[in-house]
Amino acid sequence: MVDATSTELVNLCNRVKENLSRNAYKNCAEDICYAMYLHPDAPEPHNLMGILMEKQRNHTGAMKHFRAALDLDPTYLPAQENLMDYARFDIRFPRCRFCYADCLEQKR
Repeated sequence: MVDATSTELVNLCNRVKENLSRNAYKNCAEDICYAMYLHPDAPEPHNLMGILMEKQRNHTGAMKHFRAALDLDPTYLPAQENLMDYARFDIRFPRCRFCYADCLEQKR
């Protein structure tokens, strides 16, 4: 059974992905910050903020948000993979993991 919070967070991931593809960073930041307020214990908003900060070339801030997501849920795979990829120097264009589905797509 999927609860309302899970649905909201999946919708957030999809909105952020869409807004980032249009470079609508302000919309992303507003959505993510509001989600952090509504769901303070959820790792998803911090993972998304990390992706947004990487897109804005704020690597240090991004890494802090990926780690915050993992502090909230050490098993949250998207943040684990984003943290590993963005910390590496040998990957020129790391692949963003917005949600679990993005982690599964890469393994196929």
